[in-house]
Amino acid sequence: RGGGGGMAGHAEKKQAKKAETANVYFLYAIFGVNALYILWRVLWHWSSFGKWSMVGFLLFSAVSYFTYSAIKNSLDLGMDYELYQDLYIINITTQFLATFSNYGWLLYLVVPGYGGGEILKMGLDY
Repeated sequence: RGGGGGMAGHAEKKQAKKAETANVYFLYAIFGVNALYILWRVLWHWSSFGKWSMVGFLLFSAVSYFTYSAIKNSLDLGMDYELYQDLYIINITTQFLATFSNYGWLLYLVVPGYGGGEILKMGLDY
């Protein structure tokens, strides 16, 4: 065996442990916010849970699945996941706020705002 093999194995184990711990936190946040949303918005306030609220819940679920999977894969590979984490945080926070008020959806405007800012910055740099 080579001279640095033991250290590389230790670093991989440390990375795997960090990924496992972070994955659990991200998953618990999804479960917690979804449980709150279902209990409060769907069960307790069923009369205000219309077609668009159902579509919104499907959107929240899809974005949560996509961002969690991307974060998990990035952590497993030891890669940067900052952009996915930002989208994950915006999604979870929007779902939390939309549980109590439809104005919570306004937070999602950060996503096209950020994208527009990046496009504008690329145009100005050109």
